[in-house]
Amino acid sequence: MCVIDLVKQINSNNAIEGITISGGEPLLYPQALIELLNNIDKNLTKILYSGYTIEEIIADELKSKVLKFVDLAIVGRYNKNLKHPYLGKRFLNITGKIDLNSFLPKIQVEYFIDNDKVTKTGIFKE
Repeated sequence: MCVIDLVKQINSNNAIEGITISGGEPLLYPQALIELLNNIDKNLTKILYSGYTIEEIIADELKSKVLKFVDLAIVGRYNKNLKHPYLGKRFLNITGKIDLNSFLPKIQVEYFIDNDKVTKTGIFKE
């Protein structure tokens, strides 16, 4: 699917309030991201997750240009030794449209019960 087809699909769905772009690594394709973000409905919120550091993003002209099109960028390397995936990340609340309280680290667990099987998923303490 080309970027413009994706834009049309997003813009035609009135149930969508925003988009989240995550990886792999989305900033490996900055030109496509710019095209996507520049053409989707301006009222949609836009969140970007990246494993690049802010310094790496700013040092690259195209990657840094992507930041002009998002409301929130959550950037930095994933560190499996931290208790929560958001710890060690930088939150760039670019437009202020996103409430950062919803991203505060918390323990979240879901249980799925299917007949005699219970599956525990989410982020939980060991």
